[in-house]
Amino acid sequence: MSGTALRVVLPPEKRERLVLILHPRRIAFIIHYVVGAVFIFVGFLYYVTAAGGWTAENMVSWTLGLISIGIGSLIMVRVELKRRYTLYIVTSWNVRTRTGIVRRSTVRVFYDEIDFMETTSTPEEQIAEMGDLRIFSKKRPDAPAIVWSNLWNPEGIREVIQRFVDTTPDPPPWSHIPR
Repeated sequence: MSGTALRVVLPPEKRERLVLILHPRRIAFIIHYVVGAVFIFVGFLYYVTAAGGWTAENMVSWTLGLISIGIGSLIMVRVELKRRYTLYIVTSWNVRTRTGIVRRSTVRVFYDEIDFMETTSTPEEQIAEMGDLRIFSKKRPDAPAIVWSNLWNPEGIREVIQRFVDTTPDPPPWSHIPR
């Protein structure tokens, strides 16, 4: 029987379930988007003024326009990829932060390890209804184990996680998982 894998079937109450996947809010990166848009606009402005005859139509103006459009596009693409590939995950067993495209890293804290949670937001973030959620582990209560930045409604998300922490049975259903 070489090449066959042993398959363990767990009952539904012993399986981990995905509850929620969150990303940082796009509004948190508004400065980056504006800077990228300005570079793209300046690049098109080079092309329009050269095509209209208001500036010299030469290789320098065309090259500067192309470089400006390229830089603006790279800024916007980089920021959007960073935002989309930062995942804040809530499951029935733990909370996780997954970052990265090529070199992925995942940090997870099981509910029985969570000591306490706090939310913070600046006055500007409160206007945009966003903030940060810091999750502290019992292993290191002096520093947050996970920080979720630029969340929409961090208090509500903290409440969802707190309900999982409060209803964790003893022994937990994930006791068979190595930590």
